[in-house]
Amino acid sequence: MGTRPQSLRGTFGSRFWIDTWDYPDIGVYFAATPSAGHDMLALDYRACGRLGEPTVVHVDQEYDFAITLVAENFEAFITGPVDGSVYDTSEHDRLAALAAVRDGGFSPVLLRAFREFSPVLLRAFREVADVLPGADRRMRALAEAVVRDKGYFALHADARSLLMYDYLFWLFTSFNQVGSLEGYLANPPESQRSYAQPYYGLMIAFGVASDPYGFCTGGYAPGFVEQWWKSRLASGHIAETADGYRLTDAAVAALLHELASAAGEDGQPCT
Repeated sequence: MGTRPQSLRGTFGSRFWIDTWDYPDIGVYFAATPSAGHDMLALDYRACGRLGEPTVVHVDQEYDFAITLVAENFEAFITGPVDGSVYDTSEHDRLAALAAVRDGGFSPVLLRAFREFSPVLLRAFREVADVLPGADRRMRALAEAVVRDKGYFALHADARSLLMYDYLFWLFTSFNQVGSLEGYLANPPESQRSYAQPYYGLMIAFGVASDPYGFCTGGYAPGFVEQWWKSRLASGHIAETADGYRLTDAAVAALLHELASAAGEDGQPCT
């Protein structure tokens, strides 16, 4: 079995998980998973004793070390796996994501006017209509391009994600001031979310439980938004003004051009 650090008898072998991480002492832990230690595979000797043939089990740390039978013996375990394509849902996921960005309802932050508040908060698409007619169509076109690139709707640090960050920020600052990145990313508990108090996450990431919307990434990684913010400040695309941080005129002009390109409306084919 060897004594290398990651071997069964090594420093980080089977006993490490039992002694250091409190995994149940049921046998031999022989494999981790992509969760990097939050669940393990083990040879379970509880029923057969030390000299018997163990079963293979899954032990889930996140669920109070719940033990689930995987195979009756090790031979069954190593001969049982099938090709991952059997469980490949990528095409189904891609089609579902395309349907969501093409037809899903928009967040009230982008679409709705709240007339019960004073002054009236005219939401983003309406605010930019004179500058960008069809702002909603441009957002759908850009999101569809993201899905074509990735197979799902999520924003990271790629070029189209950065363009979407620019677009969302421009829309947001059309009716609201941004005094800091922290204020823009403010993320209160779900029970306190309100479209009348908008922030970044309510535009295309999270919804209010009582009023959900379909054009949604289902979450976001703050680190990518922070990276975008720092890069735009450094490049001069975002500048601090008397009305808070805003895209410069030159940056807005470049944004509108890129949105037209993403929608295939600049004379070039949309790729």
